[in-house]
Amino acid sequence: MIRAFIALTFIAAATLHAQLPGSPTIDFKKHVQPIFAKHCYDCHSVGKKKEKAGFVFDDVKRLANDVGPGRIIVPKDLEQSDLIPIVMGANGKKMMPPEGKDPLSSKEIETLKTWIEEGANLPGIDIAAKMAATKRPKVKTPMNWTNKEGKAIKATFEGMEGEFVLLRTENGQLYKYPLSNLNMAGQFQAKMQAEQ
Repeated sequence: MIRAFIALTFIAAATLHAQLPGSPTIDFKKHVQPIFAKHCYDCHSVGKKKEKAGFVFDDVKRLANDVGPGRIIVPKDLEQSDLIPIVMGANGKKMMPPEGKDPLSSKEIETLKTWIEEGANLPGIDIAAKMAATKRPKVKTPMNWTNKEGKAIKATFEGMEGEFVLLRTENGQLYKYPLSNLNMAGQFQAKMQAEQ
Protein backbone atom coordinates (compact mmCIF):
# COMPACT_ATOMS: atom_id res chain seq x y z
CA MET A 1 0.00 0.00 0.00
CA ILE A 2 2.80 2.43 0.93
CA ARG A 3 4.75 1.47 -2.21
CA ALA A 4 1.70 2.14 -4.37
CA PHE A 5 1.26 5.55 -2.70
CA ILE A 6 4.95 6.43 -3.27
CA ALA A 7 4.73 5.31 -6.91
CA LEU A 8 1.60 7.44 -7.48
CA THR A 9 3.32 10.42 -5.83
CA PHE A 10 6.30 10.13 -8.19
CA ILE A 11 4.00 9.80 -11.24
CA ALA A 12 1.99 12.85 -10.14
CA ALA A 13 5.19 14.87 -9.53
CA ALA A 14 6.58 13.90 -12.95
CA THR A 15 3.30 14.83 -14.64
CA LEU A 16 3.18 18.15 -12.80
CA HIS A 17 6.80 18.93 -13.75
CA ALA A 18 6.05 18.22 -17.42
CA GLN A 19 3.13 20.66 -17.28
CA LEU A 20 4.87 23.50 -15.44
CA PRO A 21 4.93 26.75 -17.40
CA GLY A 22 8.33 27.29 -18.96
CA SER A 23 9.21 23.61 -18.70
CA PRO A 24 10.47 22.38 -22.12
CA THR A 25 8.06 20.14 -23.98
CA ILE A 26 10.59 19.26 -26.68
CA ASP A 27 13.44 16.92 -25.82
CA PHE A 28 16.44 17.14 -28.15
CA LYS A 29 17.27 13.41 -28.22
CA LYS A 30 13.64 12.30 -28.46
CA HIS A 31 12.17 14.92 -30.81
CA VAL A 32 14.86 17.00 -32.58
CA GLN A 33 17.72 14.59 -33.20
CA PRO A 34 15.53 12.19 -35.24
CA ILE A 35 14.58 15.11 -37.54
CA PHE A 36 18.23 16.02 -38.03
CA ALA A 37 19.12 12.35 -38.60
CA LYS A 38 16.40 11.96 -41.22
CA HIS A 39 16.96 15.21 -43.11
CA CYS A 40 20.41 16.64 -42.32
CA TYR A 41 22.99 13.93 -41.65
CA ASP A 42 23.50 13.10 -45.34
CA CYS A 43 25.26 16.45 -45.82
CA HIS A 44 26.09 17.66 -42.30
CA SER A 45 27.61 14.81 -40.32
CA VAL A 46 30.90 14.02 -38.62
CA GLY A 47 30.05 10.33 -38.94
CA LYS A 48 29.59 10.59 -42.71
CA LYS A 49 32.55 12.98 -43.04
CA LYS A 50 30.36 15.59 -44.70
CA GLU A 51 30.34 19.09 -43.28
CA LYS A 52 28.75 21.19 -46.01
CA ALA A 53 28.85 24.92 -45.24
CA GLY A 54 30.65 23.96 -42.00
CA PHE A 55 27.48 22.69 -40.29
CA VAL A 56 27.36 19.44 -38.33
CA PHE A 57 24.17 18.08 -36.75
CA ASP A 58 25.29 14.71 -35.35
CA ASP A 59 27.82 16.09 -32.85
CA VAL A 60 26.10 18.01 -30.03
CA LYS A 61 29.25 19.92 -29.01
CA ARG A 62 29.83 21.07 -32.59
CA LEU A 63 26.14 21.90 -33.00
CA ALA A 64 26.35 24.08 -29.86
CA ASN A 65 28.79 26.32 -31.75
CA ASP A 66 25.93 27.18 -34.12
CA VAL A 67 23.55 28.07 -31.27
CA GLY A 68 23.59 31.65 -30.03
CA PRO A 69 23.27 35.26 -31.15
CA GLY A 70 24.13 35.70 -34.81
CA ARG A 71 24.19 31.92 -35.37
CA ILE A 72 21.88 29.65 -37.39
CA ILE A 73 19.90 28.82 -34.20
CA VAL A 74 19.14 31.67 -31.81
CA PRO A 75 17.45 30.33 -28.64
CA LYS A 76 14.01 31.83 -27.97
CA ASP A 77 14.21 33.94 -31.15
CA LEU A 78 12.57 32.46 -34.26
CA GLU A 79 12.97 35.74 -36.17
CA GLN A 80 16.76 35.55 -35.93
CA SER A 81 17.09 31.76 -36.36
CA ASP A 82 18.00 31.08 -39.99
CA LEU A 83 17.38 27.36 -39.53
CA ILE A 84 13.61 27.81 -39.91
CA PRO A 85 13.64 29.83 -43.18
CA ILE A 86 16.21 27.37 -44.52
CA VAL A 87 14.08 24.27 -43.89
CA MET A 88 11.04 26.12 -45.26
CA GLY A 89 12.80 27.72 -48.23
CA ALA A 90 11.54 31.12 -47.05
CA ASN A 91 12.97 34.67 -46.91
CA GLY A 92 15.11 34.05 -49.99
CA LYS A 93 16.94 31.14 -48.36
CA LYS A 94 17.78 28.07 -50.41
CA MET A 95 15.60 25.25 -49.12
CA MET A 96 17.24 22.39 -47.28
CA PRO A 97 17.38 19.52 -47.64
CA PRO A 98 18.07 20.16 -51.32
CA GLU A 99 15.77 19.26 -54.19
CA GLY A 100 15.38 15.52 -54.67
CA LYS A 101 15.37 14.83 -50.91
CA ASP A 102 12.31 14.68 -48.67
CA PRO A 103 11.48 18.12 -47.24
CA LEU A 104 10.58 18.49 -43.59
CA SER A 105 6.91 17.98 -42.79
CA SER A 106 4.93 20.82 -41.22
CA LYS A 107 4.93 18.83 -37.95
CA GLU A 108 8.74 18.54 -38.04
CA ILE A 109 9.08 22.27 -38.70
CA GLU A 110 6.74 23.04 -35.80
CA THR A 111 8.83 20.76 -33.55
CA LEU A 112 12.00 22.68 -34.47
CA LYS A 113 10.21 26.00 -33.92
CA THR A 114 9.02 24.93 -30.47
CA TRP A 115 12.50 23.63 -29.61
CA ILE A 116 14.02 27.01 -30.51
CA GLU A 117 11.29 28.96 -28.69
CA GLU A 118 11.92 26.86 -25.57
CA GLY A 119 15.63 27.68 -25.61
CA ALA A 120 17.17 25.19 -28.11
CA ASN A 121 18.32 22.97 -25.26
CA LEU A 122 21.08 20.47 -25.98
CA PRO A 123 22.00 17.51 -23.76
CA GLY A 124 24.97 18.17 -21.51
CA ILE A 125 25.29 21.83 -22.56
CA ASP A 126 24.00 24.77 -20.54
CA ILE A 127 22.61 26.91 -23.37
CA ALA A 128 21.30 29.56 -20.95
CA ALA A 129 24.83 30.04 -19.53
CA LYS A 130 26.27 30.11 -23.05
CA MET A 131 23.77 32.82 -24.03
CA ALA A 132 24.48 34.83 -20.86
CA ALA A 133 28.21 34.72 -21.61
CA THR A 134 27.68 36.09 -25.12
CA LYS A 135 25.44 38.89 -23.79
CA ARG A 136 28.10 40.30 -21.49
CA PRO A 137 28.60 43.94 -22.40
CA LYS A 138 31.67 44.55 -24.49
CA VAL A 139 34.23 46.91 -23.06
CA LYS A 140 34.33 49.98 -25.26
CA THR A 141 37.78 50.99 -26.39
CA PRO A 142 38.57 54.69 -26.81
CA MET A 143 39.46 55.56 -30.40
CA ASN A 144 41.01 58.57 -32.06
CA TRP A 145 38.48 60.77 -33.89
CA THR A 146 39.80 63.46 -36.21
CA ASN A 147 37.83 66.30 -37.75
CA LYS A 148 38.39 67.91 -41.16
CA GLU A 149 40.68 70.55 -39.60
CA GLY A 150 42.99 67.82 -38.29
CA LYS A 151 42.04 68.19 -34.60
CA ALA A 152 41.76 64.82 -32.83
CA ILE A 153 40.08 63.65 -29.65
CA LYS A 154 40.11 60.28 -27.93
CA ALA A 155 36.58 58.96 -27.26
CA THR A 156 34.42 55.85 -27.29
CA PHE A 157 31.75 55.40 -29.94
CA GLU A 158 28.30 55.44 -28.29
CA GLY A 159 26.12 55.24 -31.39
CA MET A 160 24.57 57.32 -34.13
CA GLU A 161 21.67 59.75 -33.94
CA GLY A 162 20.66 60.60 -37.48
CA GLU A 163 23.67 62.37 -39.03
CA PHE A 164 25.39 62.81 -35.67
CA VAL A 165 28.00 60.59 -34.01
CA LEU A 166 27.73 60.14 -30.23
CA LEU A 167 31.20 60.22 -28.71
CA ARG A 168 32.09 59.92 -25.02
CA THR A 169 35.42 61.38 -23.93
CA GLU A 170 37.58 59.87 -21.20
CA ASN A 171 36.16 62.34 -18.63
CA GLY A 172 32.65 60.94 -19.31
CA GLN A 173 31.36 63.89 -21.37
CA LEU A 174 29.03 62.86 -24.21
CA TYR A 175 29.25 64.83 -27.46
CA LYS A 176 26.85 64.82 -30.38
CA TYR A 177 29.21 65.49 -33.27
CA PRO A 178 28.16 66.01 -36.91
CA LEU A 179 29.32 63.06 -39.01
CA SER A 180 30.09 65.41 -41.91
CA ASN A 181 32.64 67.31 -39.73
CA LEU A 182 34.80 64.21 -39.29
CA ASN A 183 37.54 63.51 -41.80
CA MET A 184 36.99 60.64 -44.26
CA ALA A 185 38.69 58.10 -41.96
CA GLY A 186 36.51 59.22 -39.03
CA GLN A 187 33.32 58.99 -41.10
CA PHE A 188 34.28 55.49 -42.23
CA GLN A 189 35.16 54.51 -38.66
CA ALA A 190 31.77 55.74 -37.38
CA LYS A 191 29.85 53.84 -40.07
CA MET A 192 31.77 50.64 -39.34
CA GLN A 193 31.11 50.99 -35.60
CA ALA A 194 27.41 51.59 -36.22
CA GLU A 195 27.14 48.31 -38.15
CA GLN A 196 28.59 46.20 -35.32
